[in-house]
Amino acid sequence: MTRRRSYAVVFCLAVLVALAALAKSRDHQSTTSQGISTQPKPSLAPRMTDRPQPETTVVPTRARTPVFRAAPRPRIMYPPRVQSPAIPQPEQVVPAVAEPVEDVPSTGPATLPSAHLPAGDLIDIVAQVPKPGPDDPAPVVSNVHVSSVSAMSATVSWTTNVPTLGRVLYGIDNPDVWSAESGLSRDHEAVLTGLSVATRYLLSVRSLDEFGRVADTAAQLSTDPLGESTVAQSEDGGILVNGQPVFPRMVWGQCSDGLGANLADGINVFMGDDCKADRPLPEQLGGKAFSITGNANADDDHRGLIGSFYQDEWDAFLPSSTSLADLAPHLIPPRDGRLTFLTLTNHFYSKAAPLPQGKGMYPALLDVPDVVGFDLYPLQVWCRPAFADVFDSQNEIVQMSGGKPTFQWIETRQMEHEDCQRPALQPTPDTVRAETWLAVAGGATGIGYFPNSWSTEIGDTVEETNRELAELAPALQTPAVEAIAADPRIKVGIRELDGALYIIAVNSTKDDIDTQIKAEGLGDRKIAALGEARTLKAATTGELADSFGPLAVHVYVAAPLGW
Repeated sequence: MTRRRSYAVVFCLAVLVALAALAKSRDHQSTTSQGISTQPKPSLAPRMTDRPQPETTVVPTRARTPVFRAAPRPRIMYPPRVQSPAIPQPEQVVPAVAEPVEDVPSTGPATLPSAHLPAGDLIDIVAQVPKPGPDDPAPVVSNVHVSSVSAMSATVSWTTNVPTLGRVLYGIDNPDVWSAESGLSRDHEAVLTGLSVATRYLLSVRSLDEFGRVADTAAQLSTDPLGESTVAQSEDGGILVNGQPVFPRMVWGQCSDGLGANLADGINVFMGDDCKADRPLPEQLGGKAFSITGNANADDDHRGLIGSFYQDEWDAFLPSSTSLADLAPHLIPPRDGRLTFLTLTNHFYSKAAPLPQGKGMYPALLDVPDVVGFDLYPLQVWCRPAFADVFDSQNEIVQMSGGKPTFQWIETRQMEHEDCQRPALQPTPDTVRAETWLAVAGGATGIGYFPNSWSTEIGDTVEETNRELAELAPALQTPAVEAIAADPRIKVGIRELDGALYIIAVNSTKDDIDTQIKAEGLGDRKIAALGEARTLKAATTGELADSFGPLAVHVYVAAPLGW
């Protein structure tokens, strides 16, 4: 095959695959935002009715997809998120040369395993990657520039000496998240989305040539502080702020003297203010984080304000016969650019005992908010290490919500339930981390920590976990797809973004487990274990084998096919 013919084949395949890519869309559920007079949050002491009944029959709410089936073709270019015209675009800034990274050296050109193209619906051939000849120079990345930097997005451009495909990996501690792929060219551009406010990011700017060789150059950028205008919306089961995906990491009712500690631990959303401060919560935060108010008539112009919340655990105060018409007088008036949040008890869950009045209120209640969450607290409410239920209950609320964003509150310390005040039921760093990732694997697009203060050891774990959640935010705002582990005690969820797979696997027990995770379509992808400085490779059968210690969490990033 001549060099010209090789380029033609690569280019044609890239075009055909791009035409075959299907845009993922879901009917946006436009719910009416509504209000209710606020009431004090109930005591931390859980009601006895919160505890499960052993005789309760488990009735699945919907059949689950047992196996994730990724498209078996490399370099699929997925359509970008469709931004609402009502969302203001970030202010443009003068392009600046990317800052060099002193402690992250460039790896230079590297040879990857030859990409393969299994037979698909569109192309029934196997692409043979040619070998470079003596006159075929290795790809080189140069002229890296960062422009259009805002609080939550940036654009990276670069050039190569030969036509290549391009991507950028980006992350807070390591470049882990894959951007969309640029087309075959010498000039490249990648838009990085879902960045954290006022945060430094490490970049790995990469280009792949026709011979499977990769040029890799390191760079970095720093995002801007939060601007004065804040517009929030829900889309495709995720949360967008100013058009960018945000993964809420929340606390409830924090006072002004606790804001700094929470911010240091990576909290980016504060829900409510129980302390009767002399300044509104958004003003206290000063653009360092987002806020959700309990005041339905709050000023919409506050910096960082993204919405309002309904009465905590509203389901516990309603009769089973409640209809949407019954709730109408208490609904928060809709406001453009603002979301409404509702926290339920755990009684919607099929393995939880129903409220004394029954479960009939849930269809109406689930229609009310834009974002719905709940509290389960297996150690401090159910008084048992029912960690698998964190995953299963989250999966159920995702199915019941009809595509709305969902969240779950995670227990961070002992509460007032006397039956649960035993050393074996004390939340620990391991239980907080495991519960958090079990909820995310089950489909959560946000997390809350309750109560809002914790030990130093748990704070270290919350901070580490929040950095990972912040880094993966763009992927975690996409719908979760359940996968299968050979051992059902390992709970698995997958997100897919721009051709890369983000696989979350959690041991829901305190046993040591060796197992295989089934995810068809993994092929010969490179797989990195997030934060573990190790790489893995999937078997040709689409299985990923690994070992799990007690309550262990592994988050895998599988590179796009061909990369």
